Amino acid sequence: METELHHNDRVLFGNNHLYVFHHPVDYAKMVKSAGKGDNKNADKLSPPNFEDAQAELAANSGIMGLLGDSKGGGNEDLMKLKDDLVKLFPEVQEANAMAQEMQRPVKFELLLMSAQGRGLREGEGQTEVYIRLINSENNTEFLWPKDKFLDRKFLMRDVYNSFMDGEADWKPPEHEDPFLEPADTPVLIGTSLIYLESLAHLIEISQTFAVTNYKGDDQGKLEIEILPCDEEWNELTNSFAEPESLIANPLKFKIKVLTGKGLPKRFAALFCRYKYYLDDDYTTTEEVPGGSDPQFNFEKTYTVATVTQQFMNYLQNSYIIVELWGRQRDSGRTGGKIAQIAESPNDGAVKGGPSREGLDSTDGEGGSGGTRKLLAELDTITKEKERAELKVKQLQSLLNEARKKGDEKIDVDALDSTLSATLNGGDQKKPPEEKAGAGSKAAAANAGGSSAVIQQKREDVMSKTVSKACVLQ
Repeated sequence: METELHHNDRVLFGNNHLYVFHHPVDYAKMVKSAGKGDNKNADKLSPPNFEDAQAELAANSGIMGLLGDSKGGGNEDLMKLKDDLVKLFPEVQEANAMAQEMQRPVKFELLLMSAQGRGLREGEGQTEVYIRLINSENNTEFLWPKDKFLDRKFLMRDVYNSFMDGEADWKPPEHEDPFLEPADTPVLIGTSLIYLESLAHLIEISQTFAVTNYKGDDQGKLEIEILPCDEEWNELTNSFAEPESLIANPLKFKIKVLTGKGLPKRFAALFCRYKYYLDDDYTTTEEVPGGSDPQFNFEKTYTVATVTQQFMNYLQNSYIIVELWGRQRDSGRTGGKIAQIAESPNDGAVKGGPSREGLDSTDGEGGSGGTRKLLAELDTITKEKERAELKVKQLQSLLNEARKKGDEKIDVDALDSTLSATLNGGDQKKPPEEKAGAGSKAAAANAGGSSAVIQQKREDVMSKTVSKACVLQ
């Protein structure tokens, strides 16, 4: 196929040799026309620079489609993303060309990774360009930040030069091969967001939470519990308190990571980790054998000596990010090391180029983070509803017992005892102060010990929670 070239046309040989075609006759005609006031081709009088040509190549490759509808914007973060995409595109192309020529079983692709997709909180970071490494030999996949990729790229070029020079020992050992990643490197499978507002009311959190990866895809569920406790670490499963009543009192609770459900089966080992409140270091579960339903059986106790307003604000407005990590089975070798996560490559991505996964999947309240918060608040509503139903059953039982005895009246003390036990979740024969921890004692005292007052406060909390849930929807 022949293509006629014109002045200032760009010509690319391979992946790195970029030229501008200078046509002296066309150029002379353009200069002459410009001298007569014809500016139609004035922009072609000066040859394009290297940066302009790179940007043009990147745009024609389709990688700017990663930016979606915002690709025409001009804010600083977006401009940085554009700049990174333009600069990294030829680097990725060169890495793929070297790998293909040396018959290395890998392919590289560009993608955008949101801060939430990297396990960060909203506002803690910006969307960044990542490079996805796909190993077709053992069906593994790795996500590299751009700095790691560029460091590896220099090493790849050294290996390639040795290959081109015909050196006998050009191929490095597997653990030193810049094209590969050690198979036992753990990778982030996905995250779960656990909103803590229920704990601010001494309401237990006990449910399965969705695990979503950097693309927003469901990777299974984690069964997690956060349980308020009394002074002897007895779990309070039907307690209630006003947040204000917990201020200046101690608080004890447990965080449990129990099991996984429906997780990908390709992992040989799994573990979870999270940060709580002001922790600098992660709390990590033990590594357990992989499978769709792993048993973590992790539990850790926490004691807050004195609940401050700052801590209460944390409970009411923040969340814990539980990260699920794994080491994937190496499907390419029998008895080999356990390897990293490998998901199916994005069939819609530009070959050797971009993938838009992870850009918007978890950003903002309208994304999966907002959905998870909504689910957490609906779980609180469900528990409130269950306790209200329990109260009705207790009243019905008391009424039936009175009818059997032929009593026309119900003892007020018995009625109050039943309501108090139902509302505060303890032994029905004991007042709530005997079962609850210090925070619950303060809550009972603040409510004046009246079941009617407590019930009214619970209903107020329910109405507020329902209103917030409606706003999120």
